[in-house]
Amino acid sequence: MAYNDDRDDWMDEGLQELIDMYERMVAENSHQYFDHSNLEHILEYYLECFDFDKAVQLIALALDLFPQSAYFKLKNIEISYEQGSLVFSQALLQIDQLIEEIPYDTELYFVKLEFLLNESHSQMAIDTTDIALQYADEEERLSYIFCVPKPISKWRNIAALMLLWKMPCA
Repeated sequence: MAYNDDRDDWMDEGLQELIDMYERMVAENSHQYFDHSNLEHILEYYLECFDFDKAVQLIALALDLFPQSAYFKLKNIEISYEQGSLVFSQALLQIDQLIEEIPYDTELYFVKLEFLLNESHSQMAIDTTDIALQYADEEERLSYIFCVPKPISKWRNIAALMLLWKMPCA
């Protein structure tokens, strides 16, 4: 991999090299180690390209390598829901199980919030936001503010801003 002064070109080349290595491994049915981060990058690429078959295949491998990974478990839930192999209640239950395992992972709450808002469950979204804000750092708190639906956003924004003001980040 040749270094280029343009970091984006270097990153793109590095990602393409990772994808080529991964796809060669799959095609040859061989074994090669990829760390969690590398598999995340490849998965994000597949998702951005809407290549869900490759994404599902990669998630299966990733969960074999990293069975406790909340990231890959969550992506599996999201894709299964989007493809219709999970109904809303099943997806929500699986997200709640992940939250029980890792209650401080604010990304889990954020995804749950998106699921709830997409299905118009405003009160559950408010409750989820209240819990998530307890674990969120300052940047994450701001993300929650802008994610709340308009009819309740005025009060939710005020509450979130008060939490930002009262709760210093470590």
